[in-house]
Amino acid sequence: HGVFLHHCILESGMDVGIVNSHEMLALEDIEPELLKASEDLIFNKTPDATDNMLDLTKKERAAKEARKREAAPKPPKIYKKLPRVQFSYDKLPPKPAVEPPLPVSDAARNHIPNHYKYSTITNETITKIRANSTIPQQQPNIDYQQEHDIYPKEFPY
Repeated sequence: HGVFLHHCILESGMDVGIVNSHEMLALEDIEPELLKASEDLIFNKTPDATDNMLDLTKKERAAKEARKREAAPKPPKIYKKLPRVQFSYDKLPPKPAVEPPLPVSDAARNHIPNHYKYSTITNETITKIRANSTIPQQQPNIDYQQEHDIYPKEFPY
């Protein structure tokens, strides 16, 4: 890419292009063998320019893999442990739990058992779903109603 852009900009007047400048090589930094193969390919100087470039690419890829295998493993990164940000609730003394937390819902707080009578629900979406049931000829039992006095009043606490 560096050879191509060098000729486009300096010799052909290209003035705008989007490139990753971090990956660009200056023409002086490119090996002479690679520079010649690149110019042959760009200007189509020889019929075997593409094959020459592919061979050089294979060599470079093999050399890169060899360098990876021979390189010593990188040491693990050591992150500096920063002090934890302190909030006001961090300074409160811990209070041990002596009983389980109270339930959230009103039904559970007031010890009202679930009615489990779902056949009386007439929501439009639920009615459509029931109509598309895989067993439409039978009326499936979807009620699991319990008597309201089945549990003692102090249950579950």
